[in-house]
Amino acid sequence: MARSQGSERTTLSVKDFGPIAEATVELRPFTVFVGASNTGKSYLAILLYALHQFFGRFGSPLGPAHLPSRLSPLPHAAGEMSDEQIAATSLWLQSHLHPAMQVSFTRILATAVKAGVRVVVTTHSEWVLEALANLVRLSDVAKSRRSEVAAGGPALSADEVGAWHFEPKERPKGSVVREIPLDTVRGTFPAGFGEITEQLYNDWAKISNLCQA
Repeated sequence: MARSQGSERTTLSVKDFGPIAEATVELRPFTVFVGASNTGKSYLAILLYALHQFFGRFGSPLGPAHLPSRLSPLPHAAGEMSDEQIAATSLWLQSHLHPAMQVSFTRILATAVKAGVRVVVTTHSEWVLEALANLVRLSDVAKSRRSEVAAGGPALSADEVGAWHFEPKERPKGSVVREIPLDTVRGTFPAGFGEITEQLYNDWAKISNLCQA
């Protein structure tokens, strides 16, 4: 793990860790891990928490000043969040949550980021990625006009957000991790969800044509 000089960013590198073959992740104020199940997203998030707890306890040079601050799990419902838990930075957004709740969670976490909290999210949700993309895009709008956006939420600069895709590979290599750039045309951090939607639509069209044959 290394920290950039004159920056609050921390870079974490792992190799042959659980299902991960290799990963180098630059932690931003709002960091998202996305990808298929069993590719190592939670492994890496838990490792971050463990490193923070360990180095913070023993006062190592890699202590709290060099790691995302105030790491701890968040509950799975916004109504359960206390002020202390809002300051936490590890969240598993479950797929069973309603999309509206996932979007609300994303905006709540963005508000925490603007208050100085570091956030690490592991998710399978396209709604989280699209909501986050909107908040980044909002930073390109003049401050005087941001209130015109009905959905609301704080604007996040591109430098404050990092999305990382965990790509499964056949053993013995394991999964690899790459950063996902924001797609300003599609309005998301593309993680392959669009391909699934397109395939489902194509299947529907083919089935409909067969029904009419």
